[in-house]
Amino acid sequence: SMKVNDIVSFSKESFFNGAVQTEWFYDDSKVGAIAESYVFHGPKYYGVSSSDVKSGAHQLLDTASFAKNLTDKLYAAKPNNSFVMTIAGYGTGKSHLAVCLGALFSGDAGITDSVIQNIAAADAEIGNYIREKNTRKNFVIVLNGMNNFNLDAEILRCARLSLSRYGLKDDLFQKLTKSYDIAK
Repeated sequence: SMKVNDIVSFSKESFFNGAVQTEWFYDDSKVGAIAESYVFHGPKYYGVSSSDVKSGAHQLLDTASFAKNLTDKLYAAKPNNSFVMTIAGYGTGKSHLAVCLGALFSGDAGITDSVIQNIAAADAEIGNYIREKNTRKNFVIVLNGMNNFNLDAEILRCARLSLSRYGLKDDLFQKLTKSYDIAK
């Protein structure tokens, strides 16, 4: 008799020991593999139905459409609201999505192309739309909302990490971190 593992194989290198950490966005040895392995879902199928969510609690949105919404906000001349939020249960891939979208919009051509191909596999129209609109490098800061941290200090720390990813100096932050350096 045939077993599932005779038909389906699992890519161990895409498992990332069970959970992607948002901090890996800043790790050049990991960010590409993480971003390229994310599986998007389009508006025609995304594995959850309205009956799976409490009535009126939240609007369901697939990940390809979510990426399109972010694209619209990034490239609109005057976005009406720059904030978006996603809510999902533990272990559903929020951190994986955050690293993937961070890589998509930060402008690394090879990674961006792979992510757009993955979006297009879920929905060709959305993939092509993002390919046409997403034409520049954006300064991306990825924060881990699960950590208990001082928000000012964490934004500053991650901004410095992002500057480093782009090969830019963080001199402009030297004055802001003077008290930290003295305390250290």
